Amino acid sequence: MKRQFFRAMRFLALAGALLPFLSFQAGAVELGMTPSHVVSLWTNINNVLLTVSKDLADGETFSKKLADMPPQAVTGKKPGDVLKKLVIFRERMDAMAGFVGIKFSKIYKDPDGGEVTPSVVYFNSGHILDTSVLMLHNFQPKRLISEFYTRHDLKGKTPDDAFAMIDLADRRILAIFDHAKDTVVSPKYLARLAETRLAENEKANNSEK
Repeated sequence: MKRQFFRAMRFLALAGALLPFLSFQAGAVELGMTPSHVVSLWTNINNVLLTVSKDLADGETFSKKLADMPPQAVTGKKPGDVLKKLVIFRERMDAMAGFVGIKFSKIYKDPDGGEVTPSVVYFNSGHILDTSVLMLHNFQPKRLISEFYTRHDLKGKTPDDAFAMIDLADRRILAIFDHAKDTVVSPKYLARLAETRLAENEKANNSEK
């Protein structure tokens, strides 16, 4: 029943978003979704993370710390770059969700293997939103979820904006890992993550020399 409810919520959200584009051919990967639609979904995902953070130790103070994190401006990003950043975050979200017994996010791929479009990014972002809301439900079983499926009235957003919102979510989930440690993710994953972050820092330092 719970999963049917979440599927119904996602169907309503997607139906409303796709309604203007139903004249496109069935199965088309590009359905008119734009970076603005993607930014809206990641605004919701960020809000899920902020809500989850309130249930952690020293929740109010920690949640405020996350809320004070600003998006970092980037330039020159393409949908393919946005998707790569999404994949990095999805791996972290799946580690956190899997820790509490929630299935990993579904992955949408262009069946024709074509160029990455905002629609491909949008569909994958929607799957991640579903996973994050299910994870939130684990922390707060009685909380209503409709606010996390808000369609924000955004216009003129670019892949740079979408990338920045995913990066913000990524920095927030890493802060959650650093703060809550093995109460939200497995020790094995934390050890692997520490090795990855160390290698990334060393690579960054070497590139600056």
